[in-house]
Amino acid sequence: MRLVTVWTWAMLWAWAALVRAIGGVDMVMFGRVLVESSWFSRVDRKTKSLSSLVLCGAECTRVEWCQLWCLVQPGECLLTSLVVSGSYQPLELNDTRLCYTSRRPDFAVGSSIFSSQRYDDTRPKENLVDGIYNWNVMESSIVVSDNATAWFLVDLGVPRRVSKVLLMAQPNDLARHWFQDLEVRVGDIQETGNFTSYTLLGTFVGPGNTSEVVVMRPSAPLVGRYVSIQRMTDGRLQISHLEIR
Repeated sequence: MRLVTVWTWAMLWAWAALVRAIGGVDMVMFGRVLVESSWFSRVDRKTKSLSSLVLCGAECTRVEWCQLWCLVQPGECLLTSLVVSGSYQPLELNDTRLCYTSRRPDFAVGSSIFSSQRYDDTRPKENLVDGIYNWNVMESSIVVSDNATAWFLVDLGVPRRVSKVLLMAQPNDLARHWFQDLEVRVGDIQETGNFTSYTLLGTFVGPGNTSEVVVMRPSAPLVGRYVSIQRMTDGRLQISHLEIR
């Protein structure tokens, strides 16, 4: 791993703290993450000759689809659309790349997750808590109704102060059918399908659009161990990406 001077790091963080983001995000802060090289072949990406970490980060903020950037070699950075949580941990340390993500750490990564019945043998619920998303519909998760309307339940392990839940719809036109009529709730005991004892955090009526990002924030943080996401009408529920903070 290339050594970076203290001065360069200081400049990067000072610059990042001053950058105002576009599209509803208050501030951009880049955090270091290790990412397996295999992910980079599956997303939008481009390389650019730039002379410093600061310039690479600045370029990423100017490119609309850039979510993550990596210094490939001195003077060359890789900009990508890969969505990577600041909490992401690679499954394999071999052939990883040190990168910088605009996504902050979140509670969902590595949490246990439960759901209503799976739609098929692909797109497992664990896709929502792995902390990485490449805009491929097969990296989403889809469930159907069983004894209740379709739902996911995330176990954060311990009670957390939850102030934000981010959901992303699937990257195709079926989002208008499978991403709608949602309730997100926070509670203290594990339930299955009936989450009315939980405190309501937010709702989304929809229908959703392709790759739509829905951010729900309560008026004040809610404390609880469990976060439920449920469709309140009959039909499938498909979510491509989840963040809980």
